[in-house]
Amino acid sequence: MLSNQDVKTICSSPATVTNGGTGTFIVDTRGFAAAQFVIAPSAGTGATNIPTVLKLEEGDTTATFGNLTGYVGGTNSAGGFTIPSNIATAATAVQPYVLNVDLRGKKRFLKLSVSPQTTITYGFVCSLSRPATSPNVIGEAIAVLGTDGAQAAGTTTVGLVVNPERDDAAAAASAVRAWAATNGVVVVEPKPADDGAFAAVDLVVSLGGDGTVLRAVQMIGDATAPVLGVNCGTLGYLTTIEPDEVIDVLDEVRRGSMPRGGSVDERMLLRVAVTTSDGVAHTLRGLNEMVVEKVESGHTVRLEVAIDDDHFATYSADGLIVATPTGSTAYSLSARGPVVSPAHRALVVTPVSPHMLFDRALVLDPRQTVRVTVRGHRGVSLAVDGLRFVELNPGDVVEVTADPHVARFLQVGKRGFHQILRDKFGLGDD
Repeated sequence: MLSNQDVKTICSSPATVTNGGTGTFIVDTRGFAAAQFVIAPSAGTGATNIPTVLKLEEGDTTATFGNLTGYVGGTNSAGGFTIPSNIATAATAVQPYVLNVDLRGKKRFLKLSVSPQTTITYGFVCSLSRPATSPNVIGEAIAVLGTDGAQAAGTTTVGLVVNPERDDAAAAASAVRAWAATNGVVVVEPKPADDGAFAAVDLVVSLGGDGTVLRAVQMIGDATAPVLGVNCGTLGYLTTIEPDEVIDVLDEVRRGSMPRGGSVDERMLLRVAVTTSDGVAHTLRGLNEMVVEKVESGHTVRLEVAIDDDHFATYSADGLIVATPTGSTAYSLSARGPVVSPAHRALVVTPVSPHMLFDRALVLDPRQTVRVTVRGHRGVSLAVDGLRFVELNPGDVVEVTADPHVARFLQVGKRGFHQILRDKFGLGDD
């Protein structure tokens, strides 16, 4: 049953679908836990008892959809299903048809397709609701690992990323594995190089520091699973709970409720496209920053920067950083870049030890593109989120934009960004 708390209703204008044609209705379900579709035939050619095929699909974008299963009101077949003929009556139909969808574990977009065998006009209504138990629903971003203690088929997988150099991380990992075995939850622990290894998990638990969280985000790839950062080390910006809290949080998630004081935050990602002078191309993704910097000690490099194809400046510096707001408190901060709230979307361009009059950072619109071309006669190295990927030669080009995907974090507790920043720098101690 849909809750009357935090309900959003979307109505379409009446749509006439001809015989052999298909009418579609696409809904963005992000942030909601349940959907109810109402399909109401309102006018037709005058014929009665005309069968109509309905089909529900899901997709990460509005361009690509695949078959949706596990909803109430249909047969879940790949080709759709035929609704009862007494409901698809053309001229006299008054009874609507209803489909209910549990959105937990589903992709962001749902598409309803209607294909009648005569010309019929339809009205579409979709009601989206959040759980009454929490106004800050995990929604589309986290597939809950069961409801009221029962195991939900297909939503019982947790990804685990562990810093192997920390004893407290190893101990917490053992506790998570034991919890999973007791509760019938599958644990996936891929190798660090397995980008996209978490495509089918519901939640990723990161046990370590900020570096471990960065590796977890890389391994999620295009999937939508959120990351729960568990702090096993010094105070980090991306970790929100301590090791002794992780099992309690997992228990709450498994019961189908948002952990107390919890929310799902979205963070901007970078898309880094590299083109070498010999035509080799690489595409990378980062949560914190892209860095191009000198390889040889004691020498500066020349980096030409263009913004949206307009030449801006050629830097003589040790390097250049293009960071997200999340990455503004990492390498960019040590290079005198600004601190930007991670709730924002922006490109932060910061030179590293520039040997020129202009030495300030730039904060750009996230819709802009920053193009960096290696000039002079010295090469540079390119790193994303602290991992060196490739060395670049003069003439090689790097383009940085906002990635269409976002990173999602399950934040738990009262320690927000500003509190972490204050604690990091010992502010407010006087």
